[in-house]
Amino acid sequence: MDISKALEELEKLKDKPKYEAMMNTTAIITKLLEPHKIQPIIV
Repeated sequence: MDISKALEELEKLKDKPKYEAMMNTTAIITKLLEPHKIQPIIV
């Protein structure tokens, strides 16, 4: 996933419920870091 695609996906989360937006945001961050072999710890 590239940064422009990630920004588009984040824009779509504005009107979502808080929990759903949070979960999708963490998924997007994970996808962005995956090619760099970085595994985020999200608490």
